[in-house]
Amino acid sequence: MIDQIKKFSTFSILLFLMFGCSITDYDYDFPTIEESSIESISEEGVVLSAKISKNKSAYEITEYGFIWWQNSVRKVTKTFEEPLEADEFSFTISSGLAANESYFYTPYIKFGNIKAEGEITEFISKGSQAVVFDDFYPKVISWTDTLYIEGKNFSFHPYDLNVYVDQRLIQIVEVTDTKIKAFLPLNLTKRINNVSIRATGIEVKSDDQLTLLMPEIIDFTPKRAKEGDKIQITVKNLLPLPYTFNKFYWGDQEFFVHEERGNLITVEMLSGSNVTGSKKIRAEIANTEFFAESDEDLIFVDN
Repeated sequence: MIDQIKKFSTFSILLFLMFGCSITDYDYDFPTIEESSIESISEEGVVLSAKISKNKSAYEITEYGFIWWQNSVRKVTKTFEEPLEADEFSFTISSGLAANESYFYTPYIKFGNIKAEGEITEFISKGSQAVVFDDFYPKVISWTDTLYIEGKNFSFHPYDLNVYVDQRLIQIVEVTDTKIKAFLPLNLTKRINNVSIRATGIEVKSDDQLTLLMPEIIDFTPKRAKEGDKIQITVKNLLPLPYTFNKFYWGDQEFFVHEERGNLITVEMLSGSNVTGSKKIRAEIANTEFFAESDEDLIFVDN
């Protein structure tokens, strides 16, 4: 254990000069972190503990916890705000630690506008519990829906926790220890996709696959059009992006998109010697397998 733990003599009391307060406003007999220690290091994680000294009872400790990091720019904080009943507190880092990697930690307390930190201690991790991927929902989803992932050991991976759909990184917007909230990437090209999580170099895949809804053409009007007429097409499940990504065709001839307002698309009827007869309207997302066709034909009428 001694080889795996190294303490540094750095001790700091950080004064937050809030509400116009200064250091001269305070009695210097502050509570401090008297001792910090690592109770155990195992493949299940690390147990940290700290002891408070000096006149604790004279001050209300409003917050306490631990800060740990590999890179000082990327620190992780576990905060407790419930009343501190004793002079000691502890916490187990059960996930987010890679085996045989060096980490640093320090305990801290807050009272009033003052934050007191303990010694900085270095330790060598033996690893920790991997993330567990239990489920995700909805299983069938549109581009604008929110994806939820359930499991555990998510919350201590703020910098190396990534979620992928079809190996494409997706945007995580909220994380707790048991749930991830995320938005789909807009560069998916397939309808059926695998979902996976990567953390501390380990990838975990879901047993189920995610299905993206195909586009639909709900209706269009008018049903008969001449050259230059504006045709309004009501669609759903297309990309929430400009029409450079969403394409519209009359048969195999591409429409000029005049306007796009949400699910209401306005196109202009084609012109030329080969514009004749009646054909279905087709909508597709460029360079993907997503497309839809109208139930009815659009009929071209000559002037």
